[in-house]
Amino acid sequence: MLAQMLQFALQTTQQQSAQMSQLLTQTAQIQQQILQAQSRPRPARKKSDPPRFEGRDDDDLELWIFSTEQYYTDFQAEMQEASSSFSDMVFANLGVDAQAWYRDVKISQRTSPITWQVFKERIRARYLDQDFKYKTLTKIYELKPGKSQQEYTSKFLHLMSQADTELPEVVKRWFFQQNMRSDTSGYVSRNVSDTLEKEIDLAQRFEDAKPA
Repeated sequence: MLAQMLQFALQTTQQQSAQMSQLLTQTAQIQQQILQAQSRPRPARKKSDPPRFEGRDDDDLELWIFSTEQYYTDFQAEMQEASSSFSDMVFANLGVDAQAWYRDVKISQRTSPITWQVFKERIRARYLDQDFKYKTLTKIYELKPGKSQQEYTSKFLHLMSQADTELPEVVKRWFFQQNMRSDTSGYVSRNVSDTLEKEIDLAQRFEDAKPA
């Protein structure tokens, strides 16, 4: 009986030793692969600052695209990839307005990659379309009430952020009132606010006070 127990213990120890040896071998292989990946030469970014695009009316978009491709000339493979890797890298070179635009594009694309080609097409459509501001204001004017006041407000503010036009507060408030539910719009118009923020809060409080 004792001999059998010793034999079993020996076999178990040998199995554990073999498993540990296999694990160590696999770990060493993974470490080697990591070292090889880290040692592969990668195109080094230039020390000078990359060209920036702020999204202002006086920015030259075509010049920025050309300068960007020249600056990242060693990243031709990434530019041709069917992925968002290069576009995501260039994101850091955008101004606040342009970064907000790219965020919206990412959301609209969902899981589809924003390749460099797609990026260029979309940014040209956004910043070279002379009618973009007019189209956006038209969308604001024609905005539907939605299922709730909160939903309407969210869509309104999203479109307003895309308008890229500094409108007077009175104009913003006028746009905001246009397509709210009639009772909410009437209440807001009777309780005049001096800012859009106050008007939004007033409309939401009126909606919240309605019986369920």
